Amino acid sequence: MANVSLAWPNLIDSTTVSGGSWMAALPAVNVQNSRISKVARSTNTALASTILNIDQGVGSPVAIGCLALVVHNLSVSAKVRIRGDDAADFATPIYDSGWLDVWPAGVVPTELLEWEDDNFWLGTLSQNAIAGYRAPFTHYPQIPQPLRYWRIEMDDTGNTDGWLQVGRVFIGRVWAPAHNMTYGMTFGYADATVSESSLTGEEFFDVRTRTREHKFDLGFLSKEEAYSYILNMQQQLGTSGELLISGDRDDVANTPRMCFLGRMKSLSPITCPHYNIWTTSFEIKEIL
Repeated sequence: MANVSLAWPNLIDSTTVSGGSWMAALPAVNVQNSRISKVARSTNTALASTILNIDQGVGSPVAIGCLALVVHNLSVSAKVRIRGDDAADFATPIYDSGWLDVWPAGVVPTELLEWEDDNFWLGTLSQNAIAGYRAPFTHYPQIPQPLRYWRIEMDDTGNTDGWLQVGRVFIGRVWAPAHNMTYGMTFGYADATVSESSLTGEEFFDVRTRTREHKFDLGFLSKEEAYSYILNMQQQLGTSGELLISGDRDDVANTPRMCFLGRMKSLSPITCPHYNIWTTSFEIKEIL
C-alpha cells in the first residue's frame, strides 16, 4: 500500500507540445488549456497520428514524477508508452516505460460479471462502463534526473470513435508524505443536480455531472513537510490551481476510481498540536 500522493504544479502550460496529426479545430496544444472540455483530437487512430511530444525547453528542465492523460476516450484495449530523453529524436531514450495498459485488470469483481461478458476473465471495465468514466491514465516514472523531452504514444488503432482525444495532460513533480492519511478519511461523489417538485409532487431534475471529492487529514507531518510542501502547495495553487491526487497508486485495480485531477476547496492552516508534529486537512474536488 502506498501513501497518498499529490502532484503539482502542472508544468504542461510552460512546455512546447507537438507531434502527431490533430484536427485543426482541436489541435494538440489544447492539452495545455485548463478548460478540460477543450480537447485535443487526432485526425485518425494511426500510431503516428496519436503522439504527443513535450519539450520543457532549454532552461532548467524539471525531474518529472508523474504524467497523466485526463478525460480521454481510450478504449479498454488501449495501451500507452512514455519515453523521456535529452535528445528530441528519442533514438536511445534514457527512460522507456514500455507499452502499458490504460485500463488495468481486476477492476470489476468476477461475481459482478456474466459469463458471456467480454471482460469476464480479466475483470477490466467494459467499453460501455468507461464511456462516462473520467479516470485519468497515470504513470509515475521512476527516474530522478530531469529530462528535457518527453513523448507520449497512444496505441488504440481499433477505437470505434475513429479518433483519440485528450482533455488535459498533467506533467509534474509528485510528493507523498512519510506518514499516510489518518483514519477517518472520506471519499465519494458529490451531486449538484437540482430538483424541483410540481404541485402534484412530481419531481423534475436538472441533472449535473457528479464529481469525486476526497477529504482527509495528514496528522503526522514533519516540519519540513509542513512548510516545504504543504505551505508551498497552498501558495502556488490556492483554491483554483490543479493537482493530481491518488489515494494509493499501488492499488492498480482501484486507481481508476481513486485518482483524479482536482483542486483544493479551501486552504487549511498548518497546526502544531504536539511537539515536532504538524497537521493539516485537505478537501479536494474533482475538476470537470
